[in-house]
Amino acid sequence: MKRFILVLLFFVFTCSYCLAGTAGIFENYKADKLRDKIIKLYVLEGAQVENYVTNANSFSIAKNNVSYGYNFRELYNYTIVQDGKNAVVSLAISSGVGAYSNFANLTSSEQKELERVKGIISGYYSYGLSFPEKTYFYNEYNQDGMLVQKNVIAGSQRFRGFKLTAVSYDAKAKGLYIGDRIIKVNGIKLKKYSRPELAKLFKPTSKDDFIDITYKRGKIIKDIRINAEFVKPKAGL
Repeated sequence: MKRFILVLLFFVFTCSYCLAGTAGIFENYKADKLRDKIIKLYVLEGAQVENYVTNANSFSIAKNNVSYGYNFRELYNYTIVQDGKNAVVSLAISSGVGAYSNFANLTSSEQKELERVKGIISGYYSYGLSFPEKTYFYNEYNQDGMLVQKNVIAGSQRFRGFKLTAVSYDAKAKGLYIGDRIIKVNGIKLKKYSRPELAKLFKPTSKDDFIDITYKRGKIIKDIRINAEFVKPKAGL
C-alpha cells in the first residue's frame, strides 16, 4: 500500500494536468493596496514573489515544500481586478517538482487558500474550535478516464468525532479543553454530515452565528452552545 501511494504521488508531481482556478471578492478594497497586503503576507511567511506585473496586478508566490520525501514547489498565481468598490481576486495553484500543474481537488485547495489569506488580511469569525482533518487516499476516474487522487476525511476520525487540538475564543470561555472530542453537531452525529456540510457548519460568517455541539471528555458527555467571535486582521498588514 505504501509503495502504491508513493508511486501515485510521483505520478502526480511529474504530470501536467490543467484545471481552472477560483476567485473571491474582497469587499471595500483597492486592487493595488490589496495586492501589496497579499504580497507582504507571503513575504512574512518566507515565500518568494515572482512574475510581478504592476499594471495588471498579477504576480506569483513561490513556496518550497517537502512531502513524502519529495521536494517540490508550489506557485500561487494571483490576478486582482477592481470591480467598483471591491477587488476580485483570482487564484490558480500549480505544484510539483518543477511547478507542474496541481492534479486533484485543485479548486477546493485554491478556495481554502483564498479564505486563509482573506481571513488574515480582513479578519474572520471563529468558534475557537481546532481539530485535524485526517486524510486517506482513494482512486477515482474522471470523465476522460484519467486517474485522479482525492483526499477525504478519514472514516475513523469522523465516526469517533473530532478531537480538539486547540481551543480559543468562546469555546475556551465555555470550558472546552484540548483533547475533548466533538461527537455531534446540532444534535446529529458527524457521520451523518457530508464533508462540505461539516466545513460550512464550523465556519461562522457573522457575529450572530452559533453552533450546538455534543462533546465527550473521558466518560462525560455534555451539550454546549458556542457563539461566533470576530478575529481581528493580523497586525502590520
